Formats: sequence, structure tokens, C-alpha cells
Amino acid sequence: MLQILGARRTGTNYVEALLKHNFHVEVRREKKHYVWSRYEIEKQVAEHGIQGFILCVKNPYAWLDSMIRWRNKCAHNWKPYSGPDPAIGTAEQGAGYFTEDQIQIWCSYYGCWDTIDKAHFASVPPIFVVRYETLLANLRSVMWELRHGFNLEPKYEPLYTWKDLPGRANVNGGITKQTHDRTYFLEGKYMKSLKDRGVLPFFDRVMRWDIAKLYGYEPAQ
Repeated sequence: MLQILGARRTGTNYVEALLKHNFHVEVRREKKHYVWSRYEIEKQVAEHGIQGFILCVKNPYAWLDSMIRWRNKCAHNWKPYSGPDPAIGTAEQGAGYFTEDQIQIWCSYYGCWDTIDKAHFASVPPIFVVRYETLLANLRSVMWELRHGFNLEPKYEPLYTWKDLPGRANVNGGITKQTHDRTYFLEGKYMKSLKDRGVLPFFDRVMRWDIAKLYGYEPAQ
């Protein structure tokens, strides 16, 4: 069994659906996003027979844009923010109750996983990092690496018959008919929305770019 990890809006649903679509494999998704430790990992391995972890990550700017749009869809689940923009506020007035907390959680979450990965604990199964942008641009390459990294049995052979999803993945691991605009993320189109909101100066100050750089992400110039 593999366990999929990652902050909200980083492609965890997509990766789960892809794995089930292409391989004969059991997949367990993280139900609670918290800072992991070696003890927590060993507990998960013992209780659920986890053979490996897949850690999903997305460009921090794309993640912020996804979080804002997602929050707007389910605003009734979050405490109201009285700033000028109910989603995030202005650059100088802060990110608001919800988003600022999530930025801090993002930093703690990915910081702890990098530490665990580099410690090479003998009791910790392999950790495979999947960057959302790499997955969109080179699906077959990522599927190949996952197959051989975790010795997975594919449903389709040869490699060129491996399939992307016919629609978008939802939280239940199902596939909707809604199309997925890859260029929005691959070409950085989300930056215009963030600039229009005026949130980039604040986000750049709050985001721990030293942690983001560990996953290959740099602040915008």
C-alpha cells in the first residue's frame, strides 16, 4: 500500500486517481495535514502496512491561487475575514485568518518532510516527491518512475498506452467530466490573478522560500 501526502490543493486527488487508473495498487490518502515525525511514520507503517510515501507539492504561487479559489467555493466552512478582500486581504493588511494560517502550515509541513527524507531512517519507507508541474508536463515519465520506484504492476503495457484521466479528479478519488487546463499552471497564468489582488508582496514575506527552494521553487522576480 502507498500513502499519498501533501498540503491541500497540491494534486493529491489527481495522483490518487492516476495511480488507481494505471496500476494495480492500494492507495491511502492522508486524512489530516499535520507536521509528521519519524514516530508518526513508523506508526502508519505498522498500522496500515505502508510500503512507500508519495509527497505532492505545487508551485507556492499556484498553490496560493488554488487556495483562494477553493476558499471562495466553500467560504461557509471558514471563519469570516473582515478585510477588504474576503479571500485574502490586501498586501499590506495581511492574508486574513484562513490563508495566513495555511501558509504557515505549508512551511512547517514541507520543512518536516524534507528533514525526514534527508535523515534516511532505516525504518522509513521510500519517499517520492511529485511536483504538480512535472506531473502535468511529463506524465509518462513520472508514472515510469513510480512504477519502478515502488515495483507497481501496471494495468496497461507498453508505456505509451498509460493513460491520463479523462476529466478532473475529485476528493473521493473519482473522475469528473470537467476538463483540466494544464496551461494555467504550466505557463504561470495564475500570476495575473495574484497580481490583480495585490497579494504578492505579503505572500513573499510570509512564505519560507528557503523551504520552497528545497523543492525547486523560487520567488518571482
